[in-house]
Amino acid sequence: MPALICRETTVAPIVKKRPLQQQDSLDIFKLPEICDLIAQHLDKTTLTTVVRVSSHWYATWIRHLWRRVRVESGTATKAPETMQAFPRLSGLIRQLEWTHLSDSTSPASPILQSMDLSQLNLYSLLLSNWSTELNADTLLQFVKSSAHRLSVLRLHNMTRIRGDLFKVAGLLPSLQHISLTMAEEDSGHRRCGRRSTDSAPTSPGILLAGSERTSADSLLELMDKCPQLRVIEIQDLRPSKAGGLNADVEADSDSSSVLDVDVAKESAAGRVWKPMQHLTTINLCATTISGSTLSAIFARCPQLIKLNLNQTSPLYLSGFHLDPLLAMDTLSTLTLSGCHFLDGHGYKQVFKACPKLLNLDISQTNVDDAALGVLGHSCPYLVDLNMDGSQQITDRGLKDMFSHRPAVAANSQQGSLGTTVQQGPYQNHHLQSLSLLNCTELTGQGIHHILMTCARLRFLDIQQPELLPESLFPHSLESDEGNEPTTIYPEAENGPASTHETNNDVVISSPWACHSTLEHLRFKNLNVINSEQTKFLNARLRELSQLKVLHIGGSQLELSILDGLGHQLESLYIDDLAREVNLDDVRWLVDHTPNLKKLWCRQLIRYSEPWKLLRGARQHLKVW
Repeated sequence: MPALICRETTVAPIVKKRPLQQQDSLDIFKLPEICDLIAQHLDKTTLTTVVRVSSHWYATWIRHLWRRVRVESGTATKAPETMQAFPRLSGLIRQLEWTHLSDSTSPASPILQSMDLSQLNLYSLLLSNWSTELNADTLLQFVKSSAHRLSVLRLHNMTRIRGDLFKVAGLLPSLQHISLTMAEEDSGHRRCGRRSTDSAPTSPGILLAGSERTSADSLLELMDKCPQLRVIEIQDLRPSKAGGLNADVEADSDSSSVLDVDVAKESAAGRVWKPMQHLTTINLCATTISGSTLSAIFARCPQLIKLNLNQTSPLYLSGFHLDPLLAMDTLSTLTLSGCHFLDGHGYKQVFKACPKLLNLDISQTNVDDAALGVLGHSCPYLVDLNMDGSQQITDRGLKDMFSHRPAVAANSQQGSLGTTVQQGPYQNHHLQSLSLLNCTELTGQGIHHILMTCARLRFLDIQQPELLPESLFPHSLESDEGNEPTTIYPEAENGPASTHETNNDVVISSPWACHSTLEHLRFKNLNVINSEQTKFLNARLRELSQLKVLHIGGSQLELSILDGLGHQLESLYIDDLAREVNLDDVRWLVDHTPNLKKLWCRQLIRYSEPWKLLRGARQHLKVW
């Protein structure tokens, strides 16, 4: 047969199979990659069982069991075998979490003092919820043996710290993520102070002076020593104040120390710093920092994406200066809430240096009208803007912000053929969220300018202590005070002008520019509103085809202002009405708001007949 005709060299030799018991089995322990994949799917309890099978299994799997270790207060009594094996197996640990270390009266502190941490080889260290003091010497014991490998250092919810912890972190050249979070003041005696003279002697690896302390102004030296840094998070780090619960710590006795920090750092302003090419996120929430240090952070972090300087109390910055040619093209999120620049030009410099900003929070600051004009012209791509509590902005600032550049608005542009091209009406197509809560100098004119120029708004909060409606509505409904020329607004897309009668006169009014995108509107404290203004506001609310959340109120407000609105409405908050809600109002709500899920109305009396009717018709409606 053809299948049997072949050369002798091509015939495979006949191999006699050995019995199954004599065959060599596949030893998976010779393939560490397979062991690693198996360990990824086993929890701690299963791994503990696996290492007890045999000595061979123990040698293979023990490193996976000790790869991540969590030590809590009371471990000595709950798991004494773990603490006994710690000196012998600590070299296998890659992620160490040491939490809830209490005072010296607990059994945890003697454990820390007697622990041999010299064998640690970590790449991630987390120390959290320590009610005892963390000093630089203790931190050095944890990180000294892992200096060239440790990349993540997190110190969370610390009660008290001594010494310069950032100086210790500077010994870690591979550090990529560092975070320090102090405990809240109401949860304990949080203090960041200087070392006392009776503290433990310093380790030979670092020499700590008696006056050194952890400060955000030390971040510049930390950046020099850790060029691979990507994330810095420092929260609630403020100078100590005399008279606190930690009386043995020296502290600054007056609030003017926030300003004195700048004087101490003025010499560092002219220093040439190394650029941080990998640093993308800096979070300094509720942390004291000087103006010169902030200037250096801007100058040496060209790849920064997010910067958070949110302050719970005012932070006054002096000595802040940026190079006019500086361009932070990657910075998209900037939070400066509570920051006050004393020179008056700080915000202008920041806005000019950040042309690609998308999210900006300047609430509770001293930003003024001139800075708003620079913001509108230098940061045209803003999507989210928060200016709550900014007491110095007025209608003039909003009009300058949402308008063309002065040079373009004053001079017409020349076309290529010599023809004159006039600049058309201004319209913003990027801003989607704007909050103007408690901006006391604003009136309805500035808010009306926003509604007529921001065509992509989805969230708008314009709650004011007292919003006079005569400046919000068109001048045909109310006399205009002043001789300011009338602003020409562009026609809204797909929004033809509406007409209604007032005092036998026909009024033609254009819809708001954001009528097809607005989803969340907070519009409170409309006082002394007349019937003509009610009709006008009702016409504008009817045009909001995407509105889902409405928060409205006024001492003379009638519920009829909502007539024609509600099929897409999901949440309705009514602060004030001219009268109590009656049965007719409830029937209107039931018939015209089929998707309503939440209702808050101060004039809807609990257990009254209207309330019972509403609860009976809408059992799943949440009513306050």
